Amino acid sequence: ETLLKKKLTISCAESLTGGLLASSFIDVSGASKVFKAGLITYMVETKQTELNIPKFILGKDAVNGETAALMAKNVSEKFDTDIGVSTTGIAEKYDERPPCAFYSIWLKKTAQSYVFFVEYPETISRKKVRKKVVKETIKSLIEILINE
Repeated sequence: ETLLKKKLTISCAESLTGGLLASSFIDVSGASKVFKAGLITYMVETKQTELNIPKFILGKDAVNGETAALMAKNVSEKFDTDIGVSTTGIAEKYDERPPCAFYSIWLKKTAQSYVFFVEYPETISRKKVRKKVVKETIKSLIEILINE
């Protein structure tokens, strides 16, 4: 609704959330006026080929703030939208790393990137991690747009 009021377009690039973020935007009436496209770039290689993120930034698993920031910026550029949003992370304990996520919001108008990091208890389910990341991403986006 905030996007509709401000007449802004948005696109998203998702890894961790696997389409849940795009679905959340599409669930809102009038989404076709603001939501332009969504990419699920789950594998590291897909982030390279579809979003032009260099391998040295991606690292071994693409779970870092710089990757999230470039995912958001590059999806916005790819689909020529006012805002790009991205999610990347680990939905369950992996290589001694607890479940965590990086998500990013890119505003084309101000060329500003916001990057957020959240960590979750190891006992939380994959499904809950993914849902929480979507909820937190949308909450952060609304806060940014209200304060802009």
